Amino acid sequence: MLSRTADHLYWMARYTERAENLARLLDVSYQMSLVPQSLASQNENWRAILALNSLEDAFARVYSEVNVENVLRFMVSDAANPSSIYSCLRAARENAHAVRGTLTAEMWESVNGSNCVSRTSSTFSPAASASFSTGSSCERQ
Repeated sequence: MLSRTADHLYWMARYTERAENLARLLDVSYQMSLVPQSLASQNENWRAILALNSLEDAFARVYSEVNVENVLRFMVSDAANPSSIYSCLRAARENAHAVRGTLTAEMWESVNGSNCVSRTSSTFSPAASASFSTGSSCERQ
């Protein structure tokens, strides 16, 4: 295996793992935000998510207030945030596309489909997070 191929496979897996871990972290945080608590305490929990990912400054440049909607939008679907789920899935797809010949058809469809779902859902709402489908509106590239 060429080192270039190994490099693309490594980064494809790394970006996919990063997106999955961030999605799990945000899911747990969102579920915990449903527990009765003061608004200040809830916003402090979301501020901690930004601090954990060292994104306080980047977030402050885009949003003036730390709240559940702003943090989720920034961490899930903000194309300008290189750590967002959207950006990680896009980077994983780019790396997978570079070595498409070495991937199985199922692997390519999974990576491409995940990217398509993240592209077609340009805005994030917590209520819509359960309605993600398999990206049927995405072109098969």
